Amino acid sequence: MYHQRNNMNDGFLRQFSALAGSALIFSSLLCCLPPARAVDKPSEPSATGAAAPKPVSLPSMTVPELAALAMEYKTSPDDITWGKYFNLFKDVLASPSLQHADIQLFVQSNPSLSEFKLKVQETAAGRLFSFQLPRESHTALFQTSQGRVFLIPMPQLTALREARLLGAEAKPAAKAPGKAAPSQVTAAAAGHGGKLLALIGGDRVSGTLWFKGYKMENGVLFEAPELFSGLPPFFTQNVAGRASFSGNDILLTILPPVSTDPVKDADKPRVQPVGYKVLLKFSGSRYGISGKLPEDGPHSVAMNFAQALAASRPEIAKSWLIDPKLISIPKYMGLIGRSTPPLRLVPMSGPAGGGARFRLVTSGKDDLIIEVGRILSGKLKGQVAIKALFVAPPDPIAQSLMGILVVPHAAAPTGGTSQTVHAPAAAGKASPKPGAPR
Repeated sequence: MYHQRNNMNDGFLRQFSALAGSALIFSSLLCCLPPARAVDKPSEPSATGAAAPKPVSLPSMTVPELAALAMEYKTSPDDITWGKYFNLFKDVLASPSLQHADIQLFVQSNPSLSEFKLKVQETAAGRLFSFQLPRESHTALFQTSQGRVFLIPMPQLTALREARLLGAEAKPAAKAPGKAAPSQVTAAAAGHGGKLLALIGGDRVSGTLWFKGYKMENGVLFEAPELFSGLPPFFTQNVAGRASFSGNDILLTILPPVSTDPVKDADKPRVQPVGYKVLLKFSGSRYGISGKLPEDGPHSVAMNFAQALAASRPEIAKSWLIDPKLISIPKYMGLIGRSTPPLRLVPMSGPAGGGARFRLVTSGKDDLIIEVGRILSGKLKGQVAIKALFVAPPDPIAQSLMGILVVPHAAAPTGGTSQTVHAPAAAGKASPKPGAPR
């Protein structure tokens, strides 16, 4: 009996020791497990019985120091306070953690960036950052695809408007079966011209345009002054207006400078500024002023009318006019048969009511303004013709532009580049006789 009781005690102790060891191992495993994530409320089991997706924790992109420096700048806006904010933004942008991060998420996490109108422009070689609102901001940042950040200084009060990585115009490649066609941006960047970066800026007050060229070599950004060296100093110093890229070319609308004295101009009536259109053609290594804009219906009408005047063919010139009596204006100006000095046609900004406008530069006492628009009624409704002619004094801006040289020729206005150029010839034939009701 005594030995049986001892055997029972020994078995009980062995079982207790085994249970204690298991509990010790289980507790040690609990200590090694990661802590549980905190959630707002426990997730409810789905009705379908499918396992709920695991929560994904994202690293915070909020930079509290940016908010503090933004408040300091808004309290005392000057170059010093803005420099603190901008330098911190530059350092954050250069950090490795932000190299491949979602920029939109970064902007949303720091509201001061949107408040100061941060503009992000993506290119095949990297991305450009510029602040549009603060007057003290006249430096942009270019971050390469490898993460390096370069400063792009600009003149005082200048904001970056447009940027383009230049490359040869890529022709659409043949699409292989089952594969997507290569994008034109990628093809252009891979070409020889894909290393040039063209920048366009504008003065926040006067609207004066700013052009700058850069080139990429081995991941480093260098200045490329030769990119705009083909332009006269007039274009790089005091040209005001609007500019936009059309492929690799630049379309300019030159406007008169904006006055910076609101007190002096307070009593003057506000009128639509008269501008001139110019094309800056990219030749593969630099920009130059092109004497010819892309042809369209109104442009062809104005040019054929001017050529008929220079060729002393008033009957052909009259056929481009909605009202044939308007031919008396160029007759009065002595433009019929005028060939020396040669006439030049300069495109202008269109009138407020629509249509197109051109200045015929005569290099004399007065110039001729040609307004082209669509016929609104009658059998020729919708066709393009000359609606009005105006006599205007010479404009120094127009005289400094190359324009399009008017070469006299006496050919009838048929077979133009656009279907609309046939309309004015028909309009001349359909014009009523003098004195008849119109």
